[in-house]
Amino acid sequence: MEFTHYADRLLAKRNPNRIFYLVEVIFGFELRLASGASFFNTPSWTIELFGTMVQVKTKIETPEAPAAPGLLSQAVVSNGNIYVAGQIHSTPDGKLLEGSTEEKVHQVMKNLAAILKAAGADFSNVVKVNVYVTEISELPKLNEVYKTYFTSEPLPVREAVCVKALPLGANVEISLIATKD
Repeated sequence: MEFTHYADRLLAKRNPNRIFYLVEVIFGFELRLASGASFFNTPSWTIELFGTMVQVKTKIETPEAPAAPGLLSQAVVSNGNIYVAGQIHSTPDGKLLEGSTEEKVHQVMKNLAAILKAAGADFSNVVKVNVYVTEISELPKLNEVYKTYFTSEPLPVREAVCVKALPLGANVEISLIATKD
């Protein structure tokens, strides 16, 4: 209780140096902010524990893609990997885009591109893609749009899965994993 109360007071004063010192003294490991990170905005913590550097999760957010606050992060960076939550064909204001399969896939890819950009990456950094569709016969149309976004070798690995339903009545959902250079 004592530690929690003291840490809360330090956070209220927004003094990262004191917090780092407190963590070093109490837990015996060094805590540093990764280069370019903002302590009170989107922290990216690096912990040195017994001489081993460990990267802790960093939340990625952008207003350029739909959000689900309190439910999930748009993306999380951990140990040099970017894990992007599944994106459906909704606009950044949360409205489901109606139209052709091609238009829907373009919207999904715009959402993914915005999140990757916020994480400091792009489609060339993607290593793994999961595609979910509610109608497998639409996969050839999806593939025509998909291949325009992934143009550099090696192409990411991918699964395409047909499911009964997707959130908000969407027809397409794509999630991905990318690496940070």
